[in-house]
Amino acid sequence: MALFDDLPESLLANLERTARTAGALVLDHYGAVQAFEKVDGSVITEADKAVERFLRRELPLLFEGAYIGEETPRDAAVLKEARRAEWLWIVDPIDGTAAFMDRLDTFCVSIGLFRRGRPYAGLVYFPAVDHCYRASRGRGAECDGRPIHALEAPPIPDRATLYVDARAHLRYRIGYPGKTRSLGSTAFHYLLVARGAAVGALSTARIWDYAGAAAVLLEAGGVLRHLDGSEIDWSNWFAGQRLSPPVLGTAPFFFDEIRGHVTSLETSGCGRCEEQ
Repeated sequence: MALFDDLPESLLANLERTARTAGALVLDHYGAVQAFEKVDGSVITEADKAVERFLRRELPLLFEGAYIGEETPRDAAVLKEARRAEWLWIVDPIDGTAAFMDRLDTFCVSIGLFRRGRPYAGLVYFPAVDHCYRASRGRGAECDGRPIHALEAPPIPDRATLYVDARAHLRYRIGYPGKTRSLGSTAFHYLLVARGAAVGALSTARIWDYAGAAAVLLEAGGVLRHLDGSEIDWSNWFAGQRLSPPVLGTAPFFFDEIRGHVTSLETSGCGRCEEQ
């Protein structure tokens, strides 16, 4: 099989067209959402199901690879194939389902392409505002066709924002002196770091929440590691558990400073830390 680097730029262009079609499916349900509670207590909508079916069918036509999606069953055979495959699609049909249900425009379609268990390319599309982030290894990162980069110098402290998940108050003790915010989409938080609009993003989420944004952040010059500084072994999380220790994405020069302001409550037996 040819290396992704040897393939034409048209793959990302075709992937963007596919994501935009998926986004149109999401908007077909916008404002008229029927939601169901899953076994793990999280919520799924008919839009999630429709987008997952569409992407599960279309992505292998763009580029052959194994597939993991948030709404696709992950039995032993699927996980074995994912771990053995050179190329792996990882999809979140709607990252930010709660925001989508609340008619907040920060939800997105997130598509990641991993190679040998690591982020290699990613595309994240925000249908409500028509913004598209994309990247592939060695080709840089962009938003709506314009190159983006993580911060290259410290920002003004009281204007610098650290993005966290919605239950950060249950999961961490944060002493960061700047602002903290949550916008309802894990992928969006890390993309804000990638474009230099945030000092960092911190979360305890599942692999599909990171998969599309990870390649964008890395290609934009950012870093993405566990809060304790260790590298992420993505293949450990294909089954859908929450990544632990928490994941911190920042500009390289800011990683140690940000992590110094955060204490994870997971290590102190926080019984509610695994809730969404």
